[in-house]
Amino acid sequence: MVAARPTSTPTTTRQVNRVLMTYVAYQFLSNFGLGVFSLLFNLYLRKLGLREDFIGIYSAFSTLSWAAGALIVGPLSRRTGARAILIGGVFLFAVFASLQILVTAPFALLGIAFCFGLANAGMTVPSTPYVFTLIPPERRTQAQAFVFASISLSTSAGAFLGGALPGLLGGDTIMNFRITMAVSIVLTMGSLVPLARLRTAREQPDAPNRSAQKPLTPGERRASRRDNTAFALVGGCMALGTGALLPFYNVYLVSLGASPGAVGALFAISSLVGAVMSLGAPLIARRLPPLQAVAVLRTIAVPLALVIGLGFSGAPFGAAFYAMRMIGISLSWPIESSTIGNVIDPRNRVALFGMRSAAWNAGMALSSWLAGSVIVHFGYAPVHLFYIVAYGGAMLLFLSYWPRRVRVAQTARQEAEAAEQSALRPA
Repeated sequence: MVAARPTSTPTTTRQVNRVLMTYVAYQFLSNFGLGVFSLLFNLYLRKLGLREDFIGIYSAFSTLSWAAGALIVGPLSRRTGARAILIGGVFLFAVFASLQILVTAPFALLGIAFCFGLANAGMTVPSTPYVFTLIPPERRTQAQAFVFASISLSTSAGAFLGGALPGLLGGDTIMNFRITMAVSIVLTMGSLVPLARLRTAREQPDAPNRSAQKPLTPGERRASRRDNTAFALVGGCMALGTGALLPFYNVYLVSLGASPGAVGALFAISSLVGAVMSLGAPLIARRLPPLQAVAVLRTIAVPLALVIGLGFSGAPFGAAFYAMRMIGISLSWPIESSTIGNVIDPRNRVALFGMRSAAWNAGMALSSWLAGSVIVHFGYAPVHLFYIVAYGGAMLLFLSYWPRRVRVAQTARQEAEAAEQSALRPA
């Protein structure tokens, strides 16, 4: 009797936990530099004498290339594997992040920003589909919660370092900002160690889905296009609201009198609280209709945006808005990713998340480009009001498509399982 060949996919709880913790370590280290740059780089540009209108153009260049990279990464990862793309993304991040802190000419910075966005796409777009290939379906909501918690903790640590280290080095000077960002690049490169331990041999589609190796039929392609379009439209609408605010929020809080250290502490604490609360996402997904819960959590900061948009622009309101938004995103992201990722065709996962990432970054680019000029001329109140419109529209689109799509997929899966069990029963 020939022994069965062992599969390379983790099957025991211990194996799954080991793979998950290794992947969480990769996410923590790889996102560290992004946390530092999200806090410091706009403040660094202000130190160079550049205003919000340039910051908006810079953000647009970076996120447009991120969107273009997201469209490229899907087909490329099917050829090379997601892990190879992630490794390349980390290397490119280190190269172009280093150039960003050495170059000061505005036009050169825009060119580097474009390349930096491509690197970010390589680091982020394959990550969700990749973890789906490592973790069995019943553990994916928990896995997504742990991954998001690690990203939040990483962002928290990066924001804390970005806010504190310049002061420890002697003040908020251009050189101290550069030193802090250089330290973060070195730490981000450390993510290659856990990534190297996630061997490519562990990547494979859902074992129960034998059709995963077959090409999509015309009907399956049409269904996948509908899923991709719906996912991308929702992500794009949210990105329009996010891009009008988030690229400038550290500058906004500093303009209200907060120090870079205080802003860093706010970003760090918000990410830390979000990380802890994201671990409760599996419980919410079991107790409440998951996608309806996502819509509520995604709009949890809208009342505060309305308060600021109506003219109440004190630092406490701004800080509360940022913290509430982070908590809502932290809880909603694992629920959405696992619920939708479990019902779509596994062959379409990379394309689905790639399309959403492309739409997200295109929306961010357009919105930040226009918002920078609006802020310079009219202040921050109009962009807070636009955030409300964009998120409200996004959640209406979300609820009009995805709950029904999930119900249909779950019903079809239950019927298929029942038919399979019936066929196995003796006559």
